[in-house]
Amino acid sequence: MKSPILSIIIPVYNLEKYLKKCLDSIFFHLPDDYSVEIIVINDGSTDDSEKIIEKYLKFDNFKYFSIKNGGVSRARNVGISNSSGEFLTFVDADDFIADNYFSTILPLLEDPLLEILCFGYYEYDGVCKKKISISDGPIIQKTNDGIMNYITFKYQKTIKPFVWNKIYRAKVIKDKKISFSERKYLGEDILFNSEYLQNVTNISCVNAPLYYYFQRHDSVTHKYKENYPQDTINYLLTFIEISKRTGCTIPIQNLLEFYLSRWFGLIYNESFSQNYRKGWTNVKRYLNYDFFTNNKKFIKFKTLNNKNRVYYLFINLHLSSLVFGILFKKNSKH
Repeated sequence: MKSPILSIIIPVYNLEKYLKKCLDSIFFHLPDDYSVEIIVINDGSTDDSEKIIEKYLKFDNFKYFSIKNGGVSRARNVGISNSSGEFLTFVDADDFIADNYFSTILPLLEDPLLEILCFGYYEYDGVCKKKISISDGPIIQKTNDGIMNYITFKYQKTIKPFVWNKIYRAKVIKDKKISFSERKYLGEDILFNSEYLQNVTNISCVNAPLYYYFQRHDSVTHKYKENYPQDTINYLLTFIEISKRTGCTIPIQNLLEFYLSRWFGLIYNESFSQNYRKGWTNVKRYLNYDFFTNNKKFIKFKTLNNKNRVYYLFINLHLSSLVFGILFKKNSKH
């Protein structure tokens, strides 16, 4: 059997309701030439996910690993370590791929100069779908664009923050020892993409929807995140670690703007706390973090975007408690 061109890594944790649809969308459209391998990592599921997975063990190009629960980042890293494809990508087990996924992607992977391929997708709620577009045509990166274009939110708009709408060259990941940080539980996709993009020059884009991103209301992205303040700080610190590792210096203004940009998201998250005092304490801890308080004087108000200007004014006018109180009262009623 020849080596696969593409490895698809699928972490699974308690997704029995969605898993069959995900796997069927892949296996029903697999090419017959074994050019694609599927790697499923059961991350300690306690539901019937394993029983569903076992029905696909008959396929030759299917690898299955069952591990102790350690989070999606660890599961993805296990998949990377056990992949043998020239390229690799990721699929979330509650999502599924489009019928033309392989017929569109595989011919493009024959390009020996391809470093990363990005593609569009649908947001899907089980009934309606919304097409999400990305940049048309190639992007030629300048030095340090991988980090700077994520920390300034440019790439979030043009190529999106996710790993499942991208195909990566495995050699870059393995040679540069790029992995998902298992210490962080926020923004792991962006951190992975930033480090990968620091090591490549050309970004190829296909502005066609090849993936269905399922918007389910019980997903981790819709739940109260108890460690959100510290995770946000860790996220920033990891950006700085990656920048040092890859020889990029992030200007203090950009770090401060990023920190400011999380203000409302933090307050909104904490407004879902079961305890008012605990939620407000978390907000204050974030606002009083040494990095922010010690460097706030370096913020250049005129260079801030409109959203960050509003956040900056709310913080300086000590209105964070008012915003938190209003949101907490509103969310306590539901």
